Amino acid sequence: MGFVKLSSAQVIKVHGLFPNSTLLTWNDVCTMKLTPSYLHFTLGLPKETLKKLQPDAKAWAATQMCTLCDCEALNAIPVNPIAHLGLTADCLIGYTQQQIHSFGVRYEEMLGAGLTPPLMILFHYTLQEWVALGLRVEHLEHIHADDVKILFGMDVPQCQDAARFMVQNANV
Repeated sequence: MGFVKLSSAQVIKVHGLFPNSTLLTWNDVCTMKLTPSYLHFTLGLPKETLKKLQPDAKAWAATQMCTLCDCEALNAIPVNPIAHLGLTADCLIGYTQQQIHSFGVRYEEMLGAGLTPPLMILFHYTLQEWVALGLRVEHLEHIHADDVKILFGMDVPQCQDAARFMVQNANV
């Protein structure tokens, strides 16, 4: 746990007009219930500064002030919405593959958190994006052929070959 020196404007926003300190500590964050989104987007603290303030994702989650929206501000740590916040895969619909990847979420975790082929459709990801999240050839064997065709527009063998090629050539 660390502390950060605040600018004059930040001091006023955090500690008021007559501050006792120009620093922000982890204890201040917890006591004042300052959310990661507030710290990053409103106060303008960089993501790396939030990591310096508290590098432990579990500690951020334990404050119970962390929501899925805060994972964006904390992706330098990262706070994983499934592992740390206990959310289900459907909560991630609407986020890009890059955002989900930056939260530290992987395909296997999403499966464990309720991801199904019909739910995968709602993400609108390409095969390459699913592979970047950790989908592998073995996973495709457990998805019904009709679902593979709907999801990726190709038959299972073609899809497996494409996934195999992506894994070998992209080192994902």
